[in-house]
This record gives sequence, C-alpha cells and structure tokens, in this order.
Amino acid sequence: MRDNWFKIIERRYKNLTNNVAIDKYAEIMQDSNHQGALHSKSIAIYHNVFADENFITAAKHIHALLLDAQNKFPNHKRILYLDIDEHRYSDGAFDHDMFELQRHYILGFLAPFFSEINIPIVSLKFNKLQRNDIPNSIDFKNNLDKDNIHDAIDNGISSIWIADRDKAIIIDET
Repeated sequence: MRDNWFKIIERRYKNLTNNVAIDKYAEIMQDSNHQGALHSKSIAIYHNVFADENFITAAKHIHALLLDAQNKFPNHKRILYLDIDEHRYSDGAFDHDMFELQRHYILGFLAPFFSEINIPIVSLKFNKLQRNDIPNSIDFKNNLDKDNIHDAIDNGISSIWIADRDKAIIIDET
C-alpha cells in the first residue's frame, strides 16, 4: 500500500511540476479599478459653490473635478471639501438646490466614489473602499417623464438615477 501511494504521489508531482499549462491555474487577475488604491496620500477635491451657481452647474463642476482627479491620480483616495456661498433661506437653512446637491447628489449618488466627504451639512469618513468606476458623463433632466426615460435608454444610457421628484441624472458609464 505504501509503495503504491508513493507511486501515485510521484505521478501527481510530475504532472504538477512538468505541466506547462499550470500558468492558467495560477493566473493572478488584475482589477484596474483598484491599482494605486493603496497609496498613502489622498487627493483633496475642493469646490466652492458661488451665489450665482445653481444645482446643475455645481453638480457638473463636482463631477468634472472627481473625474479629473481619477484621471490624474488613478484610484488614489479622494476627499471632497465643499463650501457654499449664500444659497440660504432667512432662517439659515439651505435653499432647495443646495440641500438637494448635498443630500441627494453628493451623499446619495457620489458618496461611493470618495473615501471622505466634508460638506456643510455633514462630514463622513467611509470604512468601505471607494469605487473608481466613475461615470464618464452625466446629464440632468428637469422633467422626469416616460418620454425622457425612453429617449435616454434609446440613446444608449445605461442607468438613470432619480435625484428628486422632478429631476433625474442620466449616467453614461461607457
């Protein structure tokens, strides 16, 4: 029995060490979305929303800054800093556009693409890894209706995120 077992092990060892095709079993898959993610330095992204900016203008600026940071420093940790000039009601609360920007757009949509967010209503540091598959473009539709959604899908849009009752963000992930 012992001798037979040694012969079996010897055959297995020869098959394992002499098999040229072993590389396909030992292949290490690479995820380009996480290359560079272990860098110790973070990228600070800062935007100041001026009094004359509305939701769409500010949202497009923040998206452009995020995309630029990913292109220049692939997959490094990103930290968002946001200041907002004016855009407040008489009681001190943020107007509808700036509340929507912070609550729905940044926290509801962009949060997974950052490792930390510092905005006037809250500061957050995430335990999860940030996503690095940032959509190449976004488009905003003021009227959320069946026709706009069908047109977006017909034009090859892969996902639609509803920001508010009357707005949608169209995401092109290609």
